[in-house]
Amino acid sequence: MPIQAGKKLNIETISMSKIIEENKKVFIPFYQMLSEKIFSIEEENVYLATTNALNEVESKYKESIISFCKLYKNDEDFRKKGFGFYITGVEGTGKSRYSACIYNELKNDFIVYRTSLLLLLDEIVQNFGEKTVVGFLTERLEQVDIIILEDVGNEHLNDWTRQNVYFIFDFISRKNKSLIMNTNQTDNQIKEFFRIFGSDKILSRIKNKTKYLKFNWEDRRSGQHKKEIDSLY
Repeated sequence: MPIQAGKKLNIETISMSKIIEENKKVFIPFYQMLSEKIFSIEEENVYLATTNALNEVESKYKESIISFCKLYKNDEDFRKKGFGFYITGVEGTGKSRYSACIYNELKNDFIVYRTSLLLLLDEIVQNFGEKTVVGFLTERLEQVDIIILEDVGNEHLNDWTRQNVYFIFDFISRKNKSLIMNTNQTDNQIKEFFRIFGSDKILSRIKNKTKYLKFNWEDRRSGQHKKEIDSLY
């Protein structure tokens, strides 16, 4: 049937922002469920407001993390940049606590996925065997806003795992995903870990988009429960 001149077509416009928001309502609880796999009981209710910095450097780092969370909540342009944190330090210095704080601050408004390379790689083996599963990793990471990776560098890498680790970080970089990464490896150790196929490209990309925080102090957990234990037995 011919369209009469001057008659307006009744075309329903689709709002992409509406579609994205509706998808978030579905994906947020799904990624919260996945992230629970890596949480300790102590980390479930940790927040920046209730985390005490024990020294001047940590206080500056905490303020930086607070600023990041505020920017991420309120500035859409900032969210598109894919900025994050690269946190190093020995065990017990608070690296995982702060990444848990970031997760807890943002998990209800954005798709935040807190996991580890080991969990991702184990899931691939369990479901697909030892092969490169580009489709699975793309599907798992595509809709994520922030990826938090715990204890990077402790994994044993063979040719298969190197191939998949390369893809994971290459994907994060190309898609401008915000990365929060912590490691207890030294700078030299993590450099060697990320030297994949003879290239330092992955670590270079990580450093380019993250703020480097070095937790260079003693184990804050040491003696934490000494008084309680001594009073009990």
